[in-house]
Amino acid sequence: EHLSNHNEEFYLYTAPPKKILKDKTSSLAACHLAPAAVVYCGSESQKELLLTKKKKISHRLEAEAQVSRVLHSTIDGATFSTAGASTSAVRTT
Repeated sequence: EHLSNHNEEFYLYTAPPKKILKDKTSSLAACHLAPAAVVYCGSESQKELLLTKKKKISHRLEAEAQVSRVLHSTIDGATFSTAGASTSAVRTT
């Protein structure tokens, strides 16, 4: 919903060095990117304005609460499904 073109294929990555997150079903916590990380959006075809020009996509506290729920779903080494959990605390300028 935050893409400037809703039909655009995109990927998430961290840098440096650039590492594309290939598993689109994993949460940021499962990729060891929570509670804090800088995650970039990229596209093979669109080089500019991939995201809409909103100052804040989500509130920091909402993202932290979601991460906390995901991290607390692991008890005694057993991991429970976090398929519905994800975080987005992305800012554009």
